[in-house]
Amino acid sequence: MSKSILMMSAAAFAVSAYSAAAVAQDSPDKKTELRQDVITVTARKSEENIQDIPISVSAFDGDALREQNISNIADLSDFAPGFQQQQAFGRDGDRPVIRGTSNILVSEGKVGIFIDGAPFFGDSSSLDFSNLERVEVIKGPQSAVFGRGTLSGAVNYVTRRPGDEPYEGLVTLEIGQYGRQQLSGYANFRLNDKLAFSVNGKTYDFDGEFKNSLGGRLNAQSTDTYSGAVFFDPIEDISISGRYIYAEDDDGHFAIDLTPASANNCFLNTRGYLCGTAPVPTQFALNTDDIDRPGLYRESKRGILSADWDLASSGYVLSYQGGVSDIYEVGGVDQTYNGDTAFFIGPACVNFITNCDGTRSAFSDTSATQRTATTHEIRLASPSDRAFRWRIGAFMLDEQSKPLAEYLDITEFGPDPLNDIKEVENVAVFAGIEYDFTDKLTVGFELRDAQDDITSKAQQYVASQYIDPAVINALTLPFFNPPNPNQVIGSTAVREASFDSTAPRLTVDYRLNDDVLLYGQYAEGNSPGGFNPVDAPQTTYEEEKLKAIELGAKTSKFGFDRLNLALFRNEFDNQVLTNTYTTITGGVNSYSANVGKTEIYGLELEFSKLLAENWIVYGSYGYLDAEITEGTDRDQAILLNGAVCGNLAAPGCAAAGDLSGKEPPLVSKHQAAVGTRFDFNPTQNDDLDFYVGGDLTYRSSFYAQVHNLLESGDSTKLNLRAGIDMGAFSFQIWGKNVLDEDAPVGMLRYVNFTAPRSPADRTRGFGITPSSPSQWGATATVRF
Repeated sequence: MSKSILMMSAAAFAVSAYSAAAVAQDSPDKKTELRQDVITVTARKSEENIQDIPISVSAFDGDALREQNISNIADLSDFAPGFQQQQAFGRDGDRPVIRGTSNILVSEGKVGIFIDGAPFFGDSSSLDFSNLERVEVIKGPQSAVFGRGTLSGAVNYVTRRPGDEPYEGLVTLEIGQYGRQQLSGYANFRLNDKLAFSVNGKTYDFDGEFKNSLGGRLNAQSTDTYSGAVFFDPIEDISISGRYIYAEDDDGHFAIDLTPASANNCFLNTRGYLCGTAPVPTQFALNTDDIDRPGLYRESKRGILSADWDLASSGYVLSYQGGVSDIYEVGGVDQTYNGDTAFFIGPACVNFITNCDGTRSAFSDTSATQRTATTHEIRLASPSDRAFRWRIGAFMLDEQSKPLAEYLDITEFGPDPLNDIKEVENVAVFAGIEYDFTDKLTVGFELRDAQDDITSKAQQYVASQYIDPAVINALTLPFFNPPNPNQVIGSTAVREASFDSTAPRLTVDYRLNDDVLLYGQYAEGNSPGGFNPVDAPQTTYEEEKLKAIELGAKTSKFGFDRLNLALFRNEFDNQVLTNTYTTITGGVNSYSANVGKTEIYGLELEFSKLLAENWIVYGSYGYLDAEITEGTDRDQAILLNGAVCGNLAAPGCAAAGDLSGKEPPLVSKHQAAVGTRFDFNPTQNDDLDFYVGGDLTYRSSFYAQVHNLLESGDSTKLNLRAGIDMGAFSFQIWGKNVLDEDAPVGMLRYVNFTAPRSPADRTRGFGITPSSPSQWGATATVRF
């Protein structure tokens, strides 16, 4: 049965009754339903009230996610102050930014992603939200608690567990413009007080909202995912759970457009650059027909095993959590970003695997990767009801990312290289103590000591290993002349590095009264360094470090259900950003480089207020003042002084490349959201609840790069919704970005190969990723 038939034949469904951020929806008291100050979170690896912990956390429960049509991490970032998600390359390559810690290349070292506290590897944008109890965006360094890759924060997806009822669940059907169809749901079953099960799944299709002038549509997406879990409590003191998650994503090419060199309006005498506000793309031309596998195909299999043992009912809890991930991913991109292949040198390729038609180029690239990871964590915690509390534990990670030979080509530059195999071993020990000096004052200290061993193994092969020598001998290519079936491509070089880190966190919280919590925090975070391609100008980059001070207050006074404020200062050392370089064969590649130091000052505010028993308003605001205080950039020097500064050691080039006073890229100074919901019942029928609501989100302009020349422009989006709730069944009509805000969501500094060469280097071009246009749809949910 096709997805369309399956989805259109589903029974009626509805969006759940609203919770402003994360609360239970079963209470008959509407005011209790809408309160936000009763959220339970696991931001410190144990269940706590969000208003009682000295940490800044934005939490959203599953019902709020459904009502606000938040279906992925990019949507979520609009409502969490201090959190930005630049999704410029479709559903591959998350670039999360928390509190100004810029993330240019795809990187997992700055914001950690977790499911139920277990590390999540890879892109999380296609996760199934239907079975989520809540999502927690935890801000500030989390290295002391969550470990590797949480330099500036973490996002924890918490799945729903079965309750005491024999069964419960929901099914949701969503349809919308551009062929949007989604059928999702979960069901929980409790057989007895010892055994319970949970299943959930999603099938999703989207035809893509942009037309490709060379044929087809862009941004098409498709996902099939399901998950199953078992919960076993063999005796009163032991709880065991296991979860398996399978997902298959099959996406078309993302929408992107390369600005022409003729649009460059500054530094024309050196390299050429585009200054001002980025133009909004109006048409797209991508050669998807010339790509082996355009877009994204990803198959992931994940497992999580957790166990808790209350030792002899003493309150001392021994816990274990293990995770396994196996991810196969294929990505195909037209790397011209404008479909212009006029610069290609000659007959393009012979594909090793899939019978190339002889017209393919290195810029019509497809690559495949297999990624595996295994994690183990064990910890022992003292009873939580004592004045002095402690916990100790250990963590281990073993991860490998291996580029595959499946889509290797012979292109105009000769045989494709096989990229390096990257391996990571992380071993850490951690401990924490907490003491209640009085019933108002609590002090806590956490420490994590870790070692990362990173290995980069070059891969080598012989050309005839993948293709008939007779075919190779028939080729005529400038960079493969004469053709040689016995040519050895790559090397067997092995590079190794170790990074030791110690991450502390000190917290002090003071309960002024039952309604006011004041807290202060000092924390450090780290992101390990690594290796660039061997032909890059800089073959390694150093570990990033973050030192953070935070002061905050949480209250339910002044008529608010929740009013939380956080002030912070971050000192960011060895910040890693990206540069491009010309490869030895004439292509272009990117490499990571440490740019220096950045200071970040910020403020975050979140609130929720009931204006009446049936009317709620909620919102958030984030302010960031981020400035690079030390740093040198080669490309900055080239822009100012020209080709002579290809070497920063040349006279005057270090000064020309000084980045002091610049803002880090991809960081908006202002971010705000405000929303409301109004419930009414004109029929006076107690079984009916009508509502209207909406959200207004704002993000100020951000820069594409450290040069602070090209910026995105401000973005304001309005989302609207109206629905009816009949208890077990609800229905909602919704509109996203109804004012059709078109400010770009991403900007990629690139090269315009077809343009005349600039005096200093190849002329710059910029890949601009558009914002999704206005979309309307309907969602229905049935609960059982």
